[in-house]
Amino acid sequence: MPRFLVADPFDSLAVLRELDRPTLVFHGRRDDIIPFAQGERLHPEIAGSTFVPCAAGHNDLPPPDLDYWGEIRRFLVSSALLDPGAPAPNAER
Repeated sequence: MPRFLVADPFDSLAVLRELDRPTLVFHGRRDDIIPFAQGERLHPEIAGSTFVPCAAGHNDLPPPDLDYWGEIRRFLVSSALLDPGAPAPNAER
């Protein structure tokens, strides 16, 4: 498509290179909208990011083969955004 017809070029690379915060990216290997290879290429451009590949398409997270909330919790703890002693959301009280 000619560039003059695109209102927003979606320059993901430029945005990601400017990002300065912990970032968790889930990307489905069966994504038919944003190719998985694109996620793999962009991930290293996000300083300190965590990339979690999974058996999913574009809109069907969480897949059954992934400990989705566990991945989120590990990311939050490793990024010092959550106290490791905090109870898990499904923990009995």
